[in-house]
Amino acid sequence: MARDVQITFDCADPAGLSAFWAETLGYRLQDPPKGFDSWEQALAAMGVPPERRNDASAVID
Repeated sequence: MARDVQITFDCADPAGLSAFWAETLGYRLQDPPKGFDSWEQALAAMGVPPERRNDASAVID
Protein backbone atom coordinates (compact mmCIF):
# COMPACT_ATOMS: atom_id res chain seq x y z
CA MET A 1 0.00 0.00 0.00
CA ALA A 2 1.42 3.42 -1.02
CA ARG A 3 1.07 6.42 1.26
CA ASP A 4 1.82 10.11 0.94
CA VAL A 5 4.26 11.27 3.58
CA GLN A 6 5.29 14.80 4.53
CA ILE A 7 8.29 15.58 6.70
CA THR A 8 8.92 19.04 8.15
CA PHE A 9 12.34 20.43 9.10
CA ASP A 10 12.85 23.59 11.12
CA CYS A 11 15.87 25.44 9.72
CA ALA A 12 17.34 28.88 9.05
CA ASP A 13 17.47 28.50 5.23
CA PRO A 14 14.50 26.54 3.84
CA ALA A 15 15.46 27.21 0.19
CA GLY A 16 19.00 25.95 0.74
CA LEU A 17 17.84 22.87 2.63
CA SER A 18 15.24 22.08 -0.04
CA ALA A 19 17.85 22.36 -2.78
CA PHE A 20 20.11 19.99 -0.82
CA TRP A 21 17.39 17.35 -0.33
CA ALA A 22 16.17 17.66 -3.92
CA GLU A 23 19.68 16.96 -5.18
CA THR A 24 20.36 14.22 -2.63
CA LEU A 25 17.11 12.34 -3.21
CA GLY A 26 16.72 13.02 -6.94
CA TYR A 27 13.58 15.05 -6.25
CA ARG A 28 12.70 18.50 -7.55
CA LEU A 29 11.62 21.78 -6.01
CA GLN A 30 7.87 22.31 -5.94
CA ASP A 31 6.65 24.34 -8.92
CA PRO A 32 5.17 27.80 -8.30
CA PRO A 33 1.38 28.16 -8.48
CA LYS A 34 -0.24 28.18 -11.91
CA GLY A 35 0.05 31.52 -13.64
CA PHE A 36 3.47 32.33 -12.15
CA ASP A 37 6.90 31.71 -13.68
CA SER A 38 8.67 31.68 -10.30
CA TRP A 39 8.03 31.53 -6.56
CA GLU A 40 9.51 35.04 -6.26
CA GLN A 41 6.84 36.33 -8.65
CA ALA A 42 4.06 34.41 -6.87
CA LEU A 43 5.09 35.52 -3.38
CA ALA A 44 5.35 39.15 -4.50
CA ALA A 45 1.83 38.94 -5.95
CA MET A 46 0.60 37.42 -2.68
CA GLY A 47 2.03 40.39 -0.79
CA VAL A 48 4.71 38.41 1.07
CA PRO A 49 7.45 40.86 2.09
CA PRO A 50 10.95 40.11 0.72
CA GLU A 51 12.37 39.25 4.16
CA ARG A 52 9.74 36.48 4.57
CA ARG A 53 10.09 34.82 1.15
CA ASN A 54 12.49 32.15 2.45
CA ASP A 55 10.25 31.07 5.33
CA ALA A 56 9.23 27.82 3.61
CA SER A 57 10.18 25.58 0.70
CA ALA A 58 9.17 22.14 -0.53
CA VAL A 59 10.46 19.31 -2.71
CA ILE A 60 8.46 16.61 -4.47
CA ASP A 61 9.41 13.24 -5.89
